[in-house]
This record gives sequence, structure tokens and C-alpha cells, in this order.
Amino acid sequence: MSDLRIRSEPVPDGQWSQPFLPPQSRIAVDDSEDFDSDFGPLLAAASRTLTELFGLAATVRPGRRSADGSARCAPALSALLTTIRLGGDPDRPITSAGGLNLARHIAAITGALDAAAAEAWPPECRLAEFDVEVTIAGVATPTIGLASIVAPPRPPRPLPLPSPQLHIEVLGLPMRLRVELASEMTSVAGLFPLYTGRVLTIVPEPEMPLIIGQHRVGAARVTPLPDGRQQAEIIAIGVNLMEGRI
Repeated sequence: MSDLRIRSEPVPDGQWSQPFLPPQSRIAVDDSEDFDSDFGPLLAAASRTLTELFGLAATVRPGRRSADGSARCAPALSALLTTIRLGGDPDRPITSAGGLNLARHIAAITGALDAAAAEAWPPECRLAEFDVEVTIAGVATPTIGLASIVAPPRPPRPLPLPSPQLHIEVLGLPMRLRVELASEMTSVAGLFPLYTGRVLTIVPEPEMPLIIGQHRVGAARVTPLPDGRQQAEIIAIGVNLMEGRI
């Protein structure tokens, strides 16, 4: 048996760091939700551009399209615009117009919505698009359809600047570090006979791994001193996943 003796002093629990993210890292990675942006100006701009396009009072409210990847504009809205531009009765939208006509008027509606987005999209909003419900009034039966306002081109989100103070604080964080003095693969049969007081011989390794959780983060060398203490020296740093460990 080696006469290597190691004494450790526990660190009070209050000194251990709690899970946290610095403010620069709290920007949502998932941009599928936005609960803080003000979409009122965008809805007003979309209502105004669609009113000019249809020549009828348009109201745009928040909506939600189906999750099946439906088009940016409901067919009912393009059919109504086709009818109006062909001089038909808005109360009887043309639903059998040629595909080219419908596609042209879908493009006109989405172009109006794009213009509203360029004018009034919330600058802090990171959503890719915003679903709305469009109501075209001014006729006997209002036409209601769902549409999508796509976010205008935006510069890429700037990377947070490194904080020297945060760097110092991170380096000073206490971590629960485990040093593995020795390890050996053996069979259960090799441990028998077990009895009180039996000594299992271990041989300390020259390089002892430093372990945090399931990761080896470095290696250390521990040298016994004449007075019974030990001197530890970190000789390598590197993070590697320890495969096959429990």
C-alpha cells in the first residue's frame, strides 16, 4: 500500500455557484415565440395598405394559420381582390378564375403586407413571420381570411462582446472537482472472500485525472511531502467525455 494520504476541507454550500446565464446569453435561441414586442403599429400599417389595395375597409388582427404550411394568403382574399379588379360583385367573389389571375393577386396582397412590414415591423422582434386575420368589410358579407406577414430583411444579430469582468468571475467560480487516485477493472469474483478489515491494494497512477461529472477536464500529479502533506500540480488541461462510466 502507498502511504499517500490526502486531506480535503469541505467548501460551504453557499459558496458554490448556481446555474446562470450572463445577460448577453439570454437572447432566445428559439425565435418561435415573442411576448414582448408591440405589433400594434404593424397591424395598423397592414390595415392601411390592404385598405388601399382592396378599396374597401380592411382590418388586420393577430391570427394563427394552421400548422400544415398553408400559403401566406388565404384563397378567399385573393378571390375577392380578383373579383374587384375584374369589375365583379364583391358579394360574389370569383372562385373559378384562372390560376394566373389568382397568383397575380396573391402576390399583390403579400406585396402590400411586405410593405407594411418594411414600415412598421417591431425592431426588437426576432420572429420570422407573424400570422394575422384579415377582414375586408364594406360589402354585405365581410370576407375573412388568414395571412402571414414576413419579417423584413434584418442584419444578423450581433455577437455579444466579451466582458472582462465576467471572464474574471467565471475563472473564480468554485467547482466540485474529483481526483481519481487509481482505478482498476476487476471481476466480482476477484473481490472474494470479502471480510471486515480486508485491504484492497491500489497503486496510485502517476497522472491522476481531474473529473467533473462525466468529463475528464485535466490531469494532476500529487507528490507526498516529508511532513505528511501532499503537493498537487496540474500538468494538463483538456475536456474529454469519459465513455462507459457510471
